[in-house]
Amino acid sequence: MESVRAVYKHGVLVPEKKLDLKEGEEVIIVLKKPERISKYFGMFKRERVEEVIEEIENEGVL
Repeated sequence: MESVRAVYKHGVLVPEKKLDLKEGEEVIIVLKKPERISKYFGMFKRERVEEVIEEIENEGVL
């Protein structure tokens, strides 16, 4: 599983980086707004933030 930030513009989700997808390939999108996880930022060293978010998601906290 890969997490990618995106911005919703004019009815389309625009990812912040190029995705390794083939034209027409289907994906499943799980929406999580950053403000729902922002309360956890500042509690951990920056290099651990993505790891902590994944742990929180896997535990069903969000």
